[in-house]
Amino acid sequence: MLNDQIPEYWCEIAKHDADTAHLLIRENGYADIIIYHFHQAIEKYLKGKIIESKGTFPFIHDLKRLYRILVDRNACYEGLDNAVITLSQFHKDLRYPQSEILKDDDVSVAEKAFDEIMRGLNLSPPSL
Repeated sequence: MLNDQIPEYWCEIAKHDADTAHLLIRENGYADIIIYHFHQAIEKYLKGKIIESKGTFPFIHDLKRLYRILVDRNACYEGLDNAVITLSQFHKDLRYPQSEILKDDDVSVAEKAFDEIMRGLNLSPPSL
């Protein structure tokens, strides 16, 4: 079996992104890079949970689509729509920066959404 078919693999690499985001917060890192790692972490956690629920997913970065795939397989994860949408709203700015530079306030919004999604997925927050 390939690593990308093992839920624990996705959760481990997601933890790397989550840990990096929190480390960058402690070190006053750049907001866009912190938010990028929050987004990456949730994307990977969602993929792990989809596999855990015996599902498959397209190789995409769209948190809303990945979340819908997960909820369609396992309704116990319902109720995170707002947090997923909140974190997703940063994706365009991260991939194709054309608006204002992301700020610390944006990091707070992204971190709050990240924490809510983590709780909803029954995952422990990273501990550094």
